[in-house]
Amino acid sequence: MIQLRGVTKLYDNKTAVKNLDLEVPLGSLFGLIGPNGAGKTTALKMIATLIKPDEGEISIGDLDIRRDVREVRQRIGYMPDSFGSFRGLTCEEYLRFFGQSYGFGGGDLERRIDDVLDLTDLAHVREELTNAL
Repeated sequence: MIQLRGVTKLYDNKTAVKNLDLEVPLGSLFGLIGPNGAGKTTALKMIATLIKPDEGEISIGDLDIRRDVREVRQRIGYMPDSFGSFRGLTCEEYLRFFGQSYGFGGGDLERRIDDVLDLTDLAHVREELTNAL
């Protein structure tokens, strides 16, 4: 289960997310919809432990996103809407970078890369640049 309680995030005194309460039951899918600037990306980045809320609490199951960052990152994945500064990487390099960021290495990392490419039906483009997809 994902729970957000009273979550607020400010950027230079501009409120991006204000007092957000959200509960996503275990095993369900969810999406956030709304206009640009509504705080959707900010909320997802907080859930993914990429930024910290200024107020409130976020938990993934029994894990707190502030206290249990490594464990949360092992349970969830985050795919941004753009690849940003990773434009020069192949799909395989992109996955390797993030796998290493989460502490994976060696044969375990290579197996995980193969598994992800197979799961997403992208094995045939593993050597293509991400921005070409």
